Amino acid sequence: SAPLRSLLKLLLRTRPPGRYCPMRAPRRYLIILVATLPALALADEGDDVLSLRPAWASFTVDQSSGAKSSSVTARGGALEVEYERGLNDTFWFRTSVSGGAYDGPAGLTWGGTATVGLTYAFDVLRYVPTLGLAAGAFGATGGGVEGTVRPLVELGVALDVLESRAWSWGFAARFSTSPSEVTVFTIGPRLSWRWGYF
Repeated sequence: SAPLRSLLKLLLRTRPPGRYCPMRAPRRYLIILVATLPALALADEGDDVLSLRPAWASFTVDQSSGAKSSSVTARGGALEVEYERGLNDTFWFRTSVSGGAYDGPAGLTWGGTATVGLTYAFDVLRYVPTLGLAAGAFGATGGGVEGTVRPLVELGVALDVLESRAWSWGFAARFSTSPSEVTVFTIGPRLSWRWGYF
């Protein structure tokens, strides 16, 4: 835009050699800031994000029966679909569903998670770390795992790299547990599509 070009021209204007300019160092920082303006993607109320995340996943579920204590652990891969909507420039409503296949104690085990919660974004520049808290349920069956559905609480951390106002990529890890003696852990890359800025 014309105002941006004028600002860059002013900041880049040179001084005669040997002449001290106390504004020279601050100008360098301003130039860096202006250069990064196209990468800014400010969150706001009504912004929407849809994400896909393939992940390495594992779960442990208690299958105690009476006085006999027994737990089962399985590892495999999962695919998560996640939707977020901006409540303001810091907090986001988040809901997700995921499903995966695991190497159970007696063969192939199927498992899935559904959660609803909030995400807190620490920054609105290109690199955006986030912290999320959610509640939901986990279910698994087959491969030596008794069919079960357990409530859980999920804590998640992520880092997104905003490539434009339309999409971003990053990594996310989530750990879930509950008094019902189930734990779930997933980690993997995430690709996100964004809209609602205009």
